[in-house]
Amino acid sequence: MPDKYKYTHESDIELERLQSTEKPPSGTEVISRYLKSLTTGPGVYRMLDEHGKAIYVGKARNLRKRVQNYARLTGHTNRIAQMILCTVSMEFVTTATESEALLLEANLIKKLKPRYNVLLRDDKSFPYIMISHEHEAPQLLKHRGAKKRKKIISDLLHLPGLSTKR
Repeated sequence: MPDKYKYTHESDIELERLQSTEKPPSGTEVISRYLKSLTTGPGVYRMLDEHGKAIYVGKARNLRKRVQNYARLTGHTNRIAQMILCTVSMEFVTTATESEALLLEANLIKKLKPRYNVLLRDDKSFPYIMISHEHEAPQLLKHRGAKKRKKIISDLLHLPGLSTKR
């Protein structure tokens, strides 16, 4: 007796999808799926293309709010809109602090060299740890900007893993 029913396993569906010429969903559709499960805390996110390669690494004080900006349909530059369209998956790493997210982002950008991350070419854009001597006890601050701030004599130290040498 012939089998009238075709039994389909999840692996069969995945195999059919891979064999089809149909592209996987991408863009705002994919990004929106992550919003419900995201934390409101700090962290780092990676946008991945159809080959699983990181195309962008970013950090956020509030992951949910930051990713929500990418889920909007309008208001993006052409470069960002193209990056969103190429996104088929995302990965997230939550961190305890914003400083931790900054360090992780810098290390991931250096390691992965994502296509859509802007290269930091001048020392005004690099993140620094600044030791301020304007108080009785030295103050440790994150600083992006010119090396000299008015009325502050400070030592600027590069964050670990970053190098200004090219």
